[in-house]
Amino acid sequence: MKPIITLTLIITSLSSAWCQNFHPHSLEVDETDSLYMLSIEAYIEFLEQENRRGKTKTIYIKERSHTSALPYQIKGNEIVKINSDNYKKHLKKNGNSMYVITVRPLRLSEGVFYITLEPSYHRRKGIFRKSITRHSKFLVLFKYNQEHLELYDTKAY
Repeated sequence: MKPIITLTLIITSLSSAWCQNFHPHSLEVDETDSLYMLSIEAYIEFLEQENRRGKTKTIYIKERSHTSALPYQIKGNEIVKINSDNYKKHLKKNGNSMYVITVRPLRLSEGVFYITLEPSYHRRKGIFRKSITRHSKFLVLFKYNQEHLELYDTKAY
């Protein structure tokens, strides 16, 4: 009985120590995270060029494992990660409508790396009715240059 209790105590103490030291925003930004930041910066520049920016400087991004290390601010725009816990709160805060960007994982096709951003317009029409309208996708292309990936091109389609 004593070995089982001892083993349980050791496992719980190790797991709690690991959880206390682990925080996704305290990690250093690696090259993949910087590619996600570059793609969001390119999307912000695209919106500014097309005069599609509203009065708000807040960008809502659907939270996923590959977007967890994104900073809270990019190019003067606040980045808010939307998940099931805070979705209703932010929707209500924005008058029951907002744009949410889904950032797809980094992919490789024909020697070119790319990240796809998919904006969608979310609108609540009542207590139980919600409308989601998908908009054109934004593609950010990266090419491998010597030792790292560099921004190559952007496309809206």
